[in-house]
Formats: sequence, structure tokens, C-alpha cells
Amino acid sequence: MKLLFPRGYFYRCRGCGRCCRDWNIHVDEATYQALGAAPFIGRLKEGKGCDLFRVSEEDGSVSTVRRDDGRCIFLDDKALCDIHGELGYGAKPLVCRQFPFKLKPTPDGVFVGVSFYCESCQRNVGDPLESYSGGLEGILGEHRFSAVNDENILLDQCISLDWEGYRALESFVMERLDAGASLEGGLIDALSRVCLLVMECRKEGITGLSADLLAGRLERIAAQPLAHDPMLEELSSFFTMAVVGVLESSSPEEARANTDALLQGGTLKSGLFEKEIAMAGFFPYYRAHPSPWKHDFTRRYVDHLVFRKFLAGPEPVICNLAALLVAYSLLEFYLYLSAYQEGKVSPGEEDMFIAYGIVEKGFAAHTRTMVPFFRAFADGFIDQLAAAGGA
Repeated sequence: MKLLFPRGYFYRCRGCGRCCRDWNIHVDEATYQALGAAPFIGRLKEGKGCDLFRVSEEDGSVSTVRRDDGRCIFLDDKALCDIHGELGYGAKPLVCRQFPFKLKPTPDGVFVGVSFYCESCQRNVGDPLESYSGGLEGILGEHRFSAVNDENILLDQCISLDWEGYRALESFVMERLDAGASLEGGLIDALSRVCLLVMECRKEGITGLSADLLAGRLERIAAQPLAHDPMLEELSSFFTMAVVGVLESSSPEEARANTDALLQGGTLKSGLFEKEIAMAGFFPYYRAHPSPWKHDFTRRYVDHLVFRKFLAGPEPVICNLAALLVAYSLLEFYLYLSAYQEGKVSPGEEDMFIAYGIVEKGFAAHTRTMVPFFRAFADGFIDQLAAAGGA
């Protein structure tokens, strides 16, 4: 399949070992069997004095054991992989060989994105992504893809798009981002107008949209004036704080307490920064440091999520678009929280890289677990637009 790369994105492994920490690293069946037959694995298990693999009792899936400090059992003290060093790069599990690349097959080809959890990708340094095409082509046959189909991409629970219709809608979203006075404004505008599209289709009983059917509707909806509604921004802020509450907490009860603290200016018990953070001064700090330099960084991340088909499913597009707005808001929040909890005068690029890592690892890779949440978010936009006479 044809590999499709984003322009202006670079990567080269820095050997930091970050991708080998704090993950449940899946081991595909072929690799597990091959490693199990390697005498080296037996010697390594004996030397480490513990199991090297963990088999799930629920589904039989295999992952590498993690040490108490979060490191993969195969990561040594020099941030080098024991499997790589002894048996070579090709003997490593598929997910290890693929990282940081994220592959999404579509009718147009395989879109090649990257994970912004990787330090090199955060800084956008190294070699052009296209230079890795040979290695990526080599693993395509091993990958169990979640592909975007040519039809029945869900816009909402009851309305579907074909692939050309999805592409038209994705282009429309990007146009709205470019038209917005700010990135947040563009995202709110895009979500609002896609909600108007859904409302219109529901009223007319339309259950399927092609590019041809979309063309006139999108043009009309784009021209429709939308009055500034502060309630939409409040909805976005509320749902963002609720997600922060989840990311920072280890239980539903703690998540509710942290969300209340965020909304009411209390104390955030941050699991990510491992400290308690008084939030009373945080939002004044945020408003006092607009930091215009951040726009290029936040836009790069949002654009890349769209490129790697974040909006295309498997969940409905309208839910994913709501999640995209939250992803942007989380990036802003953690940029400032990283600086604030360190007592910095204002945030800098290193804080942005920390924010990239938190949003990528904690949120963007796990939105499927929050689908009811984003469905409620999108429905809230629809209800507010309807109350304001939007349809």
C-alpha cells in the first residue's frame, strides 16, 4: 500500500529509552514464540531472577514485565534493549519496531503519523519521515490494522459518510481552523458547524452522506453567521477539567474530587506531577502569560492529529471532533501547569514538550475509553446551538 507522509516532520531515535517505560508493551504472538525458543531468553530470565513476560488471564495477550520503576524488564541501566543487543533489531516485538510511527490504512493509502510522546518527534528533529519508508513497508504485512473503510464512516450514531464524504468534511474542518481568530476559536467554530450539519440531517431524516451531498450543505453552513456564545467555551472548559480530573487520578472518587478542585480553585492532587498544586492562582497565571509563541506548537499537534485520521473513527466523527477540541485545551492546560507547578515566570518550550507527552500518552491514545463523555460533549453543543436558534 502507498505510504502517505506529512510534510515537515522529522524523527531520529535519541536513545532516551522513554518509549520503554511506563507502558504495557504488547508482544505479538510470532515474536513471543521466537523469543521463547531463544536460549538467550532463558539465560536472561535466570540472571534477572524473575519472569520476563506476563500473560493476561482475561484474553491471553502477552506483554513484557515492568520493573517497579516502570521500565521494561528488557531495558538495561544504559537505556539499551537486551533483545536488540543480543538478537538484533528484527527480534524485537512489532510495537517496539514500529514506535513512534502510527499507521492508518485508508482507501488512499497508509497515512504515517508519529507519537508526540517521543522526544525526537516533540522537538521535530532528525531525518524526514519519508526516509523510514523501507522499514515501514517491511512491517506492513505483520500489522493487524484498524483500517478506515471506503463507506460507513460514522458522522454520528445514525449518519454515515463514505470515504470521499469524510475527506470533504475533514477539509471543511481544516478550513474552519484557518478561518478562526484563534485555534480554540477555530475548533469551536468547526465543532459548532458540524453539529449544525448533524442537526440538519437529523431533521431531514438523512442517514448517509456522500461528497456530492455534502458539498452544497457545507458551503451553506460555512456561510451561516454564528454569534459568539460564551456557553460553548464554558462547555469546553468544563469537559477539559473533567478529563484532567481523570488523567490526574487513580480512582473515580479521586477524579471527581480533582475535577471539583479544578472548577472551584481548590487543591489538585496531581498524580502526573506527584504533588499537590493549589489552583487558586493558576488561572490568573494562565491569563497573565498569553505566550504567542505557543501557537505554532499547538497548531502542529492539532494538524498532525487530523493528518493521522484522529477524526475518522472507529468512533463517530462528531465525538472525535469534540475530543480534538479537548486535546487542544489539554495541551494549553498542561503547558501552563508544568510551568506553574515549577514556579517559573512563564512557560517555555520544555513545558510544551511535557504537555505533548501527557496529552499523547494519557489522552490521544485512549479516547475510546471516553466515548460516552465526548458524546455528551457533542450533544451539549447541539443543545446549546438549538437553544440559540441555530437550527
